[in-house]
Amino acid sequence: MPRSRASLELDVITGACVVLVHRGVGHGYDVARHFAPDGSLGAVLTLSRPVVYRAVKSLESAGLVESVESVGARGQLKWELTCTERGTTAAENWMNSPVIHLRDMRPEFLVKFLLLGESEKLRAQFVRRQRVVLEPIISTLLANRATDAISLWRREQARAAMRF
Repeated sequence: MPRSRASLELDVITGACVVLVHRGVGHGYDVARHFAPDGSLGAVLTLSRPVVYRAVKSLESAGLVESVESVGARGQLKWELTCTERGTTAAENWMNSPVIHLRDMRPEFLVKFLLLGESEKLRAQFVRRQRVVLEPIISTLLANRATDAISLWRREQARAAMRF
């Protein structure tokens, strides 16, 4: 009888990890390299290997990723990562979901933008979907004329998001 898997709401770390595994990045070390300062995502989100390994373990516990033993080039034990069917669905849903909160634009939006690769068409579609979600939020923020530092910061962040 299959054991039940815990539900996992993907945050920017687990979301990016499941997308990378879905795209064939097959070892935790290789996933972690994407989050190194010089990695493909490191300019936006720099993470240590232990943080990435914990995220992969949580994906495995949720039944989104599976790992099987394999042997590395030097004969060392490695764990080969693959996405489950649920993991593939979760990766695709996470990538296609616009960011809901303006405060999450820098980490989540930019990570998703980088994961879209060089495809201008995919990036343009993603930006359009993102603007649709943010427009009502930003309209409310811009209508607020408060002059405290937090309100000024939020309005400027909203303007920057829409200029992108």
